[in-house]
Amino acid sequence: MTGYTEDMRKNFKLMKTVSDLTKKNICDKMNDLSKFVRTITESKEVKKLSEKYPINFDTKPQIINVKLIDPGYILMKDNYNHQNKFISLKEDNLERQAQTTMFTTVKFQENDGWMVIFYENFRSRIGIFYNTIKKVSEQLGCYLPKPTEIILREPNCKLNPDKAPEEVFIELEKKVKNMINQCRNINFRYSLFIMKGANKKGFMYKDIKGFFLGQIGMVSQCILESTICKSNLYSILAKLIHEINAKLNYQPWIVQDIGLQDKMTMFFSYYSVGNIIVGISSADRYYTQYFNSYQYIQGSGEFQKKLKLLFYDLLSKFMAQHNRAPQRVLVLRDANVNQKQMNDEIFCLKETLESCPKRHYLMETKICYVHCSSKHNLKIIGERGKEIKQGTVVDEVAVSEGKFEFYLISQKCKEGIPMATKYTVIYDDSSIRTIDFYSTILKMCFLYYNRLGGVKLPAPLRNCKEYATLLHERIKFRGKPEIHDFLKNSTGLYYI
Repeated sequence: MTGYTEDMRKNFKLMKTVSDLTKKNICDKMNDLSKFVRTITESKEVKKLSEKYPINFDTKPQIINVKLIDPGYILMKDNYNHQNKFISLKEDNLERQAQTTMFTTVKFQENDGWMVIFYENFRSRIGIFYNTIKKVSEQLGCYLPKPTEIILREPNCKLNPDKAPEEVFIELEKKVKNMINQCRNINFRYSLFIMKGANKKGFMYKDIKGFFLGQIGMVSQCILESTICKSNLYSILAKLIHEINAKLNYQPWIVQDIGLQDKMTMFFSYYSVGNIIVGISSADRYYTQYFNSYQYIQGSGEFQKKLKLLFYDLLSKFMAQHNRAPQRVLVLRDANVNQKQMNDEIFCLKETLESCPKRHYLMETKICYVHCSSKHNLKIIGERGKEIKQGTVVDEVAVSEGKFEFYLISQKCKEGIPMATKYTVIYDDSSIRTIDFYSTILKMCFLYYNRLGGVKLPAPLRNCKEYATLLHERIKFRGKPEIHDFLKNSTGLYYI
């Protein structure tokens, strides 16, 4: 389509030059757009239409006063005295600043272990990988023991990123199960598969993860050989260990003063894909660990029934963990649903609170239902081309009249215009203070452990989508999700 070859795409200087030539700065774009609108308004046809119909064209962009919310700090530990270390989320070099001891770290006991799986041709590189990951893990306070190796033969066929060849699975399953049987004295807590010929959107990646989650009941991570061979291996492995920590139910970092502490709040998010509805709910006061559950939808009229079961299951887990009911359930919903569907879902959630066997504990529980959307037409541009800062909130002029609605920019953008996420509070009987709500939503965008920094959607929504995608791909490829009971009852983010 573009005419670029792979070699041209890999040439950073060439692509940077092309980008400089083809991309205009924001001021030029705004001037061109204003000229275009003036050209339209001056045409005879448009003038006739304007006389007939009440149409007005703004030749200049609308100026809006915005609010700026401070995202605050993440908390990790100092490498030397292990006291709390506060790292500002405004840092430009956040990844380097956060290469420090994690807030809580996985502790491998004497009989704990982990395994590394790789192909024969990677044997020459594995020593560099081990030395680097040992240095990184020690700096981050996560002391990984020496791993157990499983070496696979080179596949006879060319690997297809959309489907793992059966011979790979047969050998993988055989060798992993044999290793577990041979090393009965080792409790394998984690596996790392160094892959080739795959990508994170392909079935091969999802299916190998599904194999460990379903048949083995082990937290896993897949990484490409090409990724490990990059020059910035130290930074790559730092991110990898952050993910390992989160998957094993520990906290790489937490966000200071997350908000909504006036009432005990449970975050609840759900997502439907195919014939399955999945949900997660927060399990701790830092909103870093989550219960998970899913339900099959058999027919078109079963969604509301399954939503009730899903909500009740997660609510029960929350109450068992905390020995009390939440005072507020904050529902985050990200889907293309209309007002009637949202009203029906709110009715289902309220009915679940009123009709469940433990309803006498839930008398004071209130619901706040928020619809989140990153698909909208609003473009927020800084005056005179100034950068739009992370934490910018628009809650006037561009929002719907009579609704509690706002736009929030929670991610940084090195080039171009950052896209805001639109939040609309559809229902709220929990009396959330506006400024607390803005701050909490922004800070939740920094708790997605696949990335250090703000993302477009809050962590519960991102985690729920990852969980839904994993289960859906397993159903498409294997016919059933196959999530091991050990992981179903875990609050770790094994699916990210």
